[in-house]
Amino acid sequence: MNKKVTLYFVVYIIPALIILVACSSLPKFPVEGEFLRGKISTTVDSKIAQYYLESYLQGKNNDPVLDKRTDKLYARQKEVIPPREELKIISKEYSPDFAALFLADRLWTIEDSKRIQNYFNHLLKNEDLTPTTLDSRNNPYMVLFVPGWDYVENGHLTGADFAEPRRLITKLGIENHLVEIPPHGSVEENADYLANELVKLSQSENNIIIVGASSAGPAIYLSLAEKIKEIQPTNIKAWVNLGGILRESPLIDHYQEWPQSWLFNIAVWYKGWDKEKILSMSAKNSRNRFERLSGVTKTLLY
Repeated sequence: MNKKVTLYFVVYIIPALIILVACSSLPKFPVEGEFLRGKISTTVDSKIAQYYLESYLQGKNNDPVLDKRTDKLYARQKEVIPPREELKIISKEYSPDFAALFLADRLWTIEDSKRIQNYFNHLLKNEDLTPTTLDSRNNPYMVLFVPGWDYVENGHLTGADFAEPRRLITKLGIENHLVEIPPHGSVEENADYLANELVKLSQSENNIIIVGASSAGPAIYLSLAEKIKEIQPTNIKAWVNLGGILRESPLIDHYQEWPQSWLFNIAVWYKGWDKEKILSMSAKNSRNRFERLSGVTKTLLY
């Protein structure tokens, strides 16, 4: 094999094989059923997650082994909402999708959660939303949506651009804005951008509700706790954190280990992303930041 062919094999063929193996190694089991009083049709990552959704949660006990195993899981829960470490154990013992479904089912047992979800479902089904639906004609609030990673290019696929929530809130007559943070920015970079926006909007007569998801979470946290600490605008009334990765993104740390780190580096290079900005959401950086800011945030928000 000459040098030119060898180089071609290393640069193109091996990465392609790795990508194909990685993609094919993620099992997808189709599921259909009712969940949280809504119809669901999707795929999950394991047979047990499929059975859990389609049978166990529907009261259909068709597999004594899986039924007994799941019964024991419920029996060992000491808290209504499983703590982080317990969910991590469940993810390993069962699967990540099973753990996500299990958490949602536990949240559904909380009456306030159920009431809010039912009302939300009601609003989604209401095609004639108007400002009078929530009596929001003289609403004193302004909602700021802080988008997630890569929201410009892929937000329409992932929901990171908040397009649908913004459409619904606009129909309700509530003032709202998308904070156009850098789509591939680091936590610190996005926090600086958000802080500047908050300083400008703090002059508004409206109260501010900040809504952020995923990678926006740590940026909002840093901005509120440190970047605008001296100003402390009094019209910031709430922060709705939707799955914000405040302590870390386990996925990032997973792809820092060999051999998947090679695939990660290729993907980052191909997309033209800055690796250090992605690593700002890793366990080491996130946990240090979270511990440093936790006391300050409680003082600021409460």
